[in-house]
Amino acid sequence: MAEWRKNNPEQAAAYDKRQEAFRKQREERERKYDSDGDGKLNNEERRAMYQGQREEWQAKQKKLLEKYDANDNGRLDGDEWKKAREAGEIQTWNYGVQGQGVGGAARPLIIRGQNQKSE
Repeated sequence: MAEWRKNNPEQAAAYDKRQEAFRKQREERERKYDSDGDGKLNNEERRAMYQGQREEWQAKQKKLLEKYDANDNGRLDGDEWKKAREAGEIQTWNYGVQGQGVGGAARPLIIRGQNQKSE
């Protein structure tokens, strides 16, 4: 890892920035769901956190579908994903370590049946 950091300082800085963002998100989640204030999550708090995250994820999926599903098929197709990415609704990561800049959209999954609009 040290050699990679030395040879790829820009990518290492971007990696560190992402890791710091992930760390802050994790700390915020833990503070939000730590109901007894002991600084760590017990099993009950952890279950509540997972349920809360699931509900947030489903709400985001619903919002994306309502906003970008132009053909109302219950999922986002290529052009619809492109519009959502261009609008900044979906994060894009450029990993580029051994794939040399392959990167792609870290797009949320649209699960058939679960997120389809009811008729």
